[in-house]
Amino acid sequence: MKSLTAIAFLGGLGASVATGGCSSSAESAAGDGTGSTSGVDGGDHASGSATSAGGDLLGGSGSGVGGATSNGGSAGKGGVAVGGTASGGTHGGPVTAVTPVAATDAVCANQSVSASAGVLDVFIMLDRSKSMADASAGGTKWSVISQAIDTFVKAPESASMNAGIGFFGIPAGGGGSLDSSCTVADYAKPVVPIAELGGTSANAAKIATAIQAETPATNTPTEPALQGAVGYASAWAKQNPTHKVVVVFATDGLPNGCSSSVGGAAKIAAAGVAGTPSIQTYVIGVFGDKDCPGGVAQGQACTVVTNTNQIAKGGGTGSAFIVNASAETGAQFLSALNSIRAANQVGCDLKVPAPAKGKTIDFSRATVRYTPGKGAAEVLPWKAAAAQCSTTGGWYYNSDAAPNQVLLCDATCKTVVADAAAKIDVVLACEPPGTTTGSGGSGNGAGGATGSAGAAGAPGAGGAASGAGGAGSCLLAGQSCQTAAECCGGMCTAGVCMSVIR
Repeated sequence: MKSLTAIAFLGGLGASVATGGCSSSAESAAGDGTGSTSGVDGGDHASGSATSAGGDLLGGSGSGVGGATSNGGSAGKGGVAVGGTASGGTHGGPVTAVTPVAATDAVCANQSVSASAGVLDVFIMLDRSKSMADASAGGTKWSVISQAIDTFVKAPESASMNAGIGFFGIPAGGGGSLDSSCTVADYAKPVVPIAELGGTSANAAKIATAIQAETPATNTPTEPALQGAVGYASAWAKQNPTHKVVVVFATDGLPNGCSSSVGGAAKIAAAGVAGTPSIQTYVIGVFGDKDCPGGVAQGQACTVVTNTNQIAKGGGTGSAFIVNASAETGAQFLSALNSIRAANQVGCDLKVPAPAKGKTIDFSRATVRYTPGKGAAEVLPWKAAAAQCSTTGGWYYNSDAAPNQVLLCDATCKTVVADAAAKIDVVLACEPPGTTTGSGGSGNGAGGATGSAGAAGAPGAGGAASGAGGAGSCLLAGQSCQTAAECCGGMCTAGVCMSVIR
């Protein structure tokens, strides 16, 4: 399904980064809007400005403030001054109920999305450093991870998605040298280019064959490898604008080679998110108990875990998936890949369309309509949260405080994805700026020193009330966590999210 563009709302809702799937939330950011203090002569008026800034993982609060007053006409001209205005926040409080948009409502935005227009593309950049040959639960790290990737790409659930693979490091010297190429262009050339896994390209088999042809034998040139992967994914996304393209960066160690550092890799990942098109990076860290004092179960107390999280946060995905090389390595790695696929089901994650110019969205009035390839259209019921979705399906906002996504419940998601001709319409109502709570700027016009007196300026439109901060993206099963509140399923055990509400 076509993925809509993320937007920054006026005075209270910042830009967002999408990570959600059938029922996952997007990251929301904080923003605030302040009216300008500029006044003009002779009847013009001062306009409030609004700005929004990106927030952290769990978002923040926002507010809108009315503009200041403006002065009257200049001497001898008897002008009229109008009070300043400011665009209000998205809404004055959390969404507690949603009613369908009526024919008489001021329609704010309408977006029809085809279920078959979007495809999930995953580019895997796999570490082939010498330590990947170390012993692991079930074999070596390389052998069990190879099997997990093979199972993932050949799974029926992956048949409709696209995937490709590259490896790092690429040997730079002979004679058993561990040195790797530091040339970014070398890593921007995939060993297996992105293509449909279950289609005629037989990419699932090509990926399996490519892994079998590799042998762990180098150091870990993280920076050029990640930059090449993000560059390739970005170029592919530009050629396929209806696709959702993500990078999966799998490694068993910290940067080692080509002057790479954790901070440098995090900046590269962040540049991918900030680019156009935006490319998110998921990180899978494979660590044994010997890598962490006290074992991997120490979670956030382990340096390799916190440093790997830094790269994932830069890549817009919150934290790394932590795979324990000392226990059930293959199963954990496969679970991480499955979570990434589920969190990026393009057809069930809809960005809120942009409002009409000069207006804000009333999220309490909305209609989400599903039109199947065969049959009559139906209006989907609104649910307060993913946990309230039932077998009858429906939709919900990613946040009741600062929504910027419409997410389909699992039952509806599966129906839509299975229907190649399906169409989803998202219609929201608008409200003019200043209709929610908050005080606006007042104005009056001082009369001219000579000539006819200037008339009093009109009151400025009200700024909106402070909007509550976004709930933020929750972390998926297997991702590193510090508190249970960060995890979608509300369980953080030994520094890892243990379950996801789906």
